[in-house]
Amino acid sequence: MQFLKQVHLHQAKKILVDSSQRGDSAPQDLLWLTHQVVPILCDEEVQQLALVVPHNPHHARNLESCLMTSEVCYDLQFFHASADALDWLRCYAGTFKGRSVA
Repeated sequence: MQFLKQVHLHQAKKILVDSSQRGDSAPQDLLWLTHQVVPILCDEEVQQLALVVPHNPHHARNLESCLMTSEVCYDLQFFHASADALDWLRCYAGTFKGRSVA
């Protein structure tokens, strides 16, 4: 919830989340992301969400399934390195396409 407060406080439109050291999310965590986090990110008009994930393909797939809901409002991209994620956030020149690239 603190993260979401900071998104609101700073009116963040581009977000990088590094979960590369995190293990697989529990099903209840994925539900919480889907029903609590995604709507708030959309309410805050976030445009880009860059996620740094471990090299485990299941990790990205599980996150993608909950972060790309029917009400999604941002472009989502997965990375294995923070530098690549930052490059994507900096170089973004398009408009929202409602897509995810794993």
